[in-house]
Amino acid sequence: MSLNPQQFQQLDMFRPARDLVDPAKIQIGDAYQTKGDIGALAEQKVAVAGSTGLYKGIAHEGVKEPVGVYHLSGWPEHEGATFRNGEFLRNGHHRAFTANDIDPDTEVPVNHNDLPYK
Repeated sequence: MSLNPQQFQQLDMFRPARDLVDPAKIQIGDAYQTKGDIGALAEQKVAVAGSTGLYKGIAHEGVKEPVGVYHLSGWPEHEGATFRNGEFLRNGHHRAFTANDIDPDTEVPVNHNDLPYK
């Protein structure tokens, strides 16, 4: 019996903030709010974090609660698709964008989940 090396891939427990907000590396779930304008989305998320105290908390203590990274599989490819196969940031947008604003090298805890199509 042969083994599939991808079957044993180690998932990261932490990821640099810059990788969590880079649409070339991960799909960003809230991007629809700004019609795909990631810069505008970042401004929006960081502004909310600043008004709620989240920004100061992350600046002083780092990100404590993991952000949700979902692994999509079996999603159909079609024009205008919201999702495509791969990684998808589904929750933790404020934490990810705020950590990136403070220091893109900030290690952010991640929680991995599967999200199959059906």
